[in-house]
Amino acid sequence: NLQEGDVQALLDWRKQAPNAVHNHPTSEHFMPFFVAYGAGCVGVDKAAEPTLMHRSTQFDIFTSDIWRFD
Repeated sequence: NLQEGDVQALLDWRKQAPNAVHNHPTSEHFMPFFVAYGAGCVGVDKAAEPTLMHRSTQFDIFTSDIWRFD
C-alpha cells in the first residue's frame, strides 16, 4: 500500500491487515510511521515517494524496515 500510494488503505491498517495487531497491539507502536510519512508530504501536492532503504529480519520473526520519503 505504501509503494502504491494508497493512503486510505494505510490509514485503515487495522482492517486492511488484521494480523498487524499482533505486531502493533496499540496504535502508538505504528504512529511514528505516519509522522514520518506526513513530514515527507509537507508543502507537496501529492503523497511523498517512498524508498525502501533497509530491510532485515532477526530470529525469523522481528523485521525492521527503514523508509525514506521524498
